Amino acid sequence: MLIGIDASRGFLKKRTGVEEYSYQIVQALTKVDSQNQYILYLNGQENKEVARGIAWPSNFKFKNIPFPRLWVHLALCLMAWRDKLDVLFIPAQAMPIFYPRKTVVTLHGLEYEHYPESYSVFRRFYLRFTTKFSLKHAAKIIAVSENTEKDLIKMYGGDAERIKVVYHGFNIIFPSPSISPSGRGSDSPPLSKGRLGGVLEIKDGENDQLFILTIGRLEARKNIVNLIRAFELIKREGWTGKLVLVGQQGYGYTEIKRAIQDSAYQEDIIEKGFVSEEEKWQILQSATAFVFPSFYEGFGMPLLEAFAADVPVAVSNTSSLPEIGGDACVYFNPDNVDDITRKIREVLENKNLRQNLIQKGQMRLANFGWQKCALETLLILEISHHT
Repeated sequence: MLIGIDASRGFLKKRTGVEEYSYQIVQALTKVDSQNQYILYLNGQENKEVARGIAWPSNFKFKNIPFPRLWVHLALCLMAWRDKLDVLFIPAQAMPIFYPRKTVVTLHGLEYEHYPESYSVFRRFYLRFTTKFSLKHAAKIIAVSENTEKDLIKMYGGDAERIKVVYHGFNIIFPSPSISPSGRGSDSPPLSKGRLGGVLEIKDGENDQLFILTIGRLEARKNIVNLIRAFELIKREGWTGKLVLVGQQGYGYTEIKRAIQDSAYQEDIIEKGFVSEEEKWQILQSATAFVFPSFYEGFGMPLLEAFAADVPVAVSNTSSLPEIGGDACVYFNPDNVDDITRKIREVLENKNLRQNLIQKGQMRLANFGWQKCALETLLILEISHHT
């Protein structure tokens, strides 16, 4: 079977969310499938540079088709037909308008329908169009959570028989053996939890600073403003720690920046921007608590990252987050600042609760593996080919 994959979104140097899924699913397929032939379609120099730094098995080939606009609908579309693929796999939402009949698409969530104010008019239009088009024309749809599957059926009338749920996988990638949590793979003691140390380069001389961490694009949908308000209430009660925001700026960042500037505790709110994988893990493993106040998530990968780093988690009780977090999180109403504050305080102050959450988080990770994700995805590709 000849399988083509849109690798343009995954083979980027800076990846979040959908991009990381696109990259990891390809990597996992190389480990579980040595029989089928693959063509990974790239778009430009950056894609080539990322691909060049990886050792690939002989059944994976690349085609670089740089194209400035409408790459999926024109360049990828033409090449997919020319190569006479048995199946085309689109891991990132948008399938070509002139598509091979046997196309499989992964849909990651309907955030833009639940919180349209967090997206530009054009972005909402494009996501709505591509999602509906994929639901109508793809041979199979992969939904990354049961919550996403329900949304696709309820809001867009998707065919339940053609939608299959396949959870993201998860890799534990620690920056160096000496700082892996719980001593996993290490002869050195783990970092003490909740300490900034030199990781965040605090210049005020504090080397033992507690901090709350959140990771994700700084945009309206992520509910950062309410997190800042909850942090302010905790600070007023005398907590001495900081709030660390990791993620690049997104749609609605202006309001977040204004909330930081207007805060009486702005000097205790640290913006790190986009960080490398190594720095991300260093920060995660040092956090006192991980808080994820997002209004809506199709999956919620940051929860798994926090579980792996042995950090207790407080998270919104919406969308797919309870499905992914299970009993390993404390949940709050993301619209209620008092509830967010109360739940964060519980995680900060209750030692037994913290330890319980950390233990359950480690147990939750067993449900998510990239090779499992790849095998389930491969089965869907094979079924699509034979039907």
